[in-house]
Amino acid sequence: MIPQPNGRTLYAHQVSGAEFLLRVKKGMLCDDMGLGKTAESLAAAKATGLPVVVICPASLVKNWHDEALMFNMRVTCFSWAKFPDKFYTSRFVLIGDECHFIQTLRSLRSKRFLALAALAEYVWCVTGTPMKNGRPANLFPLLKAIGHPLSKQRSWFEIRYCGAAMKPIRVKGGAERKVWDNSGARNVDELAVKIAPVMLRRTKLECLDLPEKTRILRQIDITAEMQREYDEVIRKFADQHPDTAQLAMVALGAARQAASKAKIPLAIELAEEVLSQRQSVVLFTEYKATALALSTALGCELITGDVDALTERPAIVGRFQNGQKRALVLTTRAGGVGITLTRAQTVILVDRAWTPGDCSQMEDRLHRIGQKNAVTAIWLQAFKIDEVVDKILLEKTKHISELTGEEPINFIETANAVFGIK
Repeated sequence: MIPQPNGRTLYAHQVSGAEFLLRVKKGMLCDDMGLGKTAESLAAAKATGLPVVVICPASLVKNWHDEALMFNMRVTCFSWAKFPDKFYTSRFVLIGDECHFIQTLRSLRSKRFLALAALAEYVWCVTGTPMKNGRPANLFPLLKAIGHPLSKQRSWFEIRYCGAAMKPIRVKGGAERKVWDNSGARNVDELAVKIAPVMLRRTKLECLDLPEKTRILRQIDITAEMQREYDEVIRKFADQHPDTAQLAMVALGAARQAASKAKIPLAIELAEEVLSQRQSVVLFTEYKATALALSTALGCELITGDVDALTERPAIVGRFQNGQKRALVLTTRAGGVGITLTRAQTVILVDRAWTPGDCSQMEDRLHRIGQKNAVTAIWLQAFKIDEVVDKILLEKTKHISELTGEEPINFIETANAVFGIK
């Protein structure tokens, strides 16, 4: 509970989470999204006094380094795409963030992580979805990483908890062959009891010390194709030198649309994580194409400017609020005001509006009268365009006055920063 060098003090649930990790030495931290699993892990790691190795998605490497600095400590960080299978030190702490990345033993990263885990004194698997899609088979690699007794006999585990058996499938030409099918689930209650001593799983409802609203900035993993599409936009408008507000807005809009497209896969992944926890989620985007892609992937309804505000929109909101639908996608202009979505505790801002007030309005569809739980707002970031715009928005948030209003963004200065124009 002692404040860190930056003045930060852990919440009570984070203190107990860190104590749990230290006590079990090898275990799984599976708290809800937004409860601060990174801080819990770092606090526990600092208490050991040992070197710390973190394996995480590439987009979170910088976040882990930044969080570690808040605790006045350093960590060695690798992405799941590239990390060694050995770490040459006698004693160290191994943290696997988003550990559902190793939910199959066949992958190279799973094999490397398990080899690394065998050398570590402390092993902590951190994920909000330890059993993706509710399949116990996905839990087995995590149990193996922490050396749980249930991981000693894979075939017995899969028969007992996955209902595994040889099952016939049709192959090309109509022939039939048998394969080992471990995709089912059996005796899940028994499994939960057996892993309870080494798995900490808490929801927002259980952590009453949370602030009313928490914002999380989450960067995406950028593929070569995403980078190529974005670079084409940058080259096109950098050559035109956006020196008028109108051209600057067009240039920024094109860059933001390319970034929005790139953020779709991570938005879907995060939404599915929330849904797998039997919770509801809301997603906002500036662009109709992104909204359609998200709603199609998630199988949910959406609200755009094409949805009639008097007839269709209230019915969609009603179905979401009464729990018939647990995911909802909205465009910022169509759904940013006048709608109550307190059924959800998590809102994903795939894109942001141009003013801090409008961003808050989107978050406040959830964070308003009728909301009984803490709200987590996740801002997805892709490329320099999001970094520049979000920095401006967050800076302006500090100076907002309800009496004086909001100063608009200077589009020419912003475009020059994004497109690298002096």
